[in-house]
Amino acid sequence: FGAPLPDGTLFSIILFSKDFIPDSTAQLFKPLALCAKLALAPYTYTTASHESDTAMPDKSRDRIPSPSTAYLESRIADLERLLLVHEQTVDAQADRMELVVRGAQLGTWDWDIFTGHVSLNERWASMIGYHLEELDPHIRTWERLVHPDDMPAVMAAVSAHLRGETSIYSCEHRLRTKSGTWRWVFASGQVLARDAEGAPLRAAGIHFDISDRKELEDTLRQSDERFQQLAHHIDAVFWLRSADHRGVLYVSPAFETIWGIPPAL
Repeated sequence: FGAPLPDGTLFSIILFSKDFIPDSTAQLFKPLALCAKLALAPYTYTTASHESDTAMPDKSRDRIPSPSTAYLESRIADLERLLLVHEQTVDAQADRMELVVRGAQLGTWDWDIFTGHVSLNERWASMIGYHLEELDPHIRTWERLVHPDDMPAVMAAVSAHLRGETSIYSCEHRLRTKSGTWRWVFASGQVLARDAEGAPLRAAGIHFDISDRKELEDTLRQSDERFQQLAHHIDAVFWLRSADHRGVLYVSPAFETIWGIPPAL
């Protein structure tokens, strides 16, 4: 942002950062630009008027009226109100998001792809038995925790998304806990920023503990295997009907053994 000052010099605000600035942080600089714009409005107006009046003598052009003290105090009060409203809005949005994350028991991650730095929340760490300060905030920490059997599929999903082949990244994989056991997580995320050439700069997402669901699935699978083994070793015919009694869901193999025809389900 820039504006001309009464003496003809250009006042400007230029922000530099060695690191990528996320959108959430960049939004905080908007009030700064607005403050500067409002504060310089009197100078901008009088300077613009000065430049447009080519017939004004040189000595007259040097006498540009300065804003009154009352005007400046009024502008300062306006700026303070604007900043207060902005801060309250940002805080309220952050509080709502924090409530959602806590209520859903979500672990969050924010990955600076260029440096490898990863920002994690406490839930991400606690679901595998750690405190946040015990984990190195780098992508290599996650890489060391992923189950070796799951890593090929996980990296395939990550790489495809980084190349822009998928709209989001999602997969299910195991993470090693502090005690050495394994917990299943559902991971999902998305690239949030790319450079001019399309290379990914930043990605963020969530982890959700699905260990209970996986344990239930495994229990059901084992139960089905035992049922199938039992059914194939019994010579009696039995069947299972649907709950509404409108159809037969299963007939034991003995039906075909005894009558020589497959059951018509």
